[in-house]
Amino acid sequence: MPLEIINISKSFNNRQILKNISLSIMDNEFVVFLGPSGCGKTTLLRIIAGLEKPDSGEIRFNDTILSNLEPKDRSIGMVFQNYALYPHLTVYDNIAFPLKVNKLGKKEIDKKVRDIAQFIGLNEYLNHKPKQLSGGQKQRVALGRAISRNPKIFLFDEPLSNLDAKLRSAMRFELYQLHKKLNTTSIYVTHDQVEAMTMGDRIVVINNGEIQQIATPMEIYERPANTYVASFIGNPQINFFEGIYNKNKGFVELNHSSIEFNLNLKNQEKITLGIRPENIILSEDTLDLIYLGNAVIQSIEYLGNESVINFDYDGELKTSLISNKNSFTIGKAYKVYTSKSKILIFDHNDQLIG
Repeated sequence: MPLEIINISKSFNNRQILKNISLSIMDNEFVVFLGPSGCGKTTLLRIIAGLEKPDSGEIRFNDTILSNLEPKDRSIGMVFQNYALYPHLTVYDNIAFPLKVNKLGKKEIDKKVRDIAQFIGLNEYLNHKPKQLSGGQKQRVALGRAISRNPKIFLFDEPLSNLDAKLRSAMRFELYQLHKKLNTTSIYVTHDQVEAMTMGDRIVVINNGEIQQIATPMEIYERPANTYVASFIGNPQINFFEGIYNKNKGFVELNHSSIEFNLNLKNQEKITLGIRPENIILSEDTLDLIYLGNAVIQSIEYLGNESVINFDYDGELKTSLISNKNSFTIGKAYKVYTSKSKILIFDHNDQLIG
């Protein structure tokens, strides 16, 4: 049965943090709550865990209203950003702590702790204390302690944010593999779009306490629901071009070009065209593509196989992602092109329409 989040609202100090949040999370699904700091994603996670109470709405799982249950009775394992380990206890005792609270027998605890330690690759560190461990090892201990409860739902609150980039990449893979092995429902909170795009079966984009879009990583990237999602997902960021729709002629009019589109919009309605950097083509030649205007290159960021080209377009800085097989010169003017099929169209309310 799915985890149902139904019309959850929450305020702190007269500021509304969550506004009627509703969504369903399927069994064994890995769902990522993605958004900037302060958007409400961690508050929503804590409400699911029972660490915060909503002002209104309810959480259901397997036809049970979790909102009526204490955190310890919700069959939830939570992994925190700061690991939340007991510094005076060994790895063994940190993992065993929930089992002792539940008054399991010593032999059963011992077997379970050693099985979990083997599973998370820490069987040689059972007598170590947290201060003797690396960041990645501490994170594994926190995972092991969560696993020991046999939860039906795992909650992860930015668990990798304290790790360096290399270890964070390795732990992303480990966490997702762990999710698959345990075959449980997982909810992962992050502000890091790379974590969201590489780990999530679905992504829930949240901003200002409201859900902006729920979709797969590919759908989020290729068909963002609005300009906020389009700009939040993608590095380098998407380029926006402001235009007017001429309904009589069936053209979107930009400053330097007109593009034929048949849109269900009012005449002279303002719209925004969104084009990902990898779909911007700079050339000295005339190409059989959609011409957007001219640009002067301001800077080039070398990334290895490709480069980020920052160019001035009518006084605004825009970006192209170019293969390093092509050469460009700072200060030189080029023509800007794209493919019609790569253009995203947003209406005057910033909603995707095409």
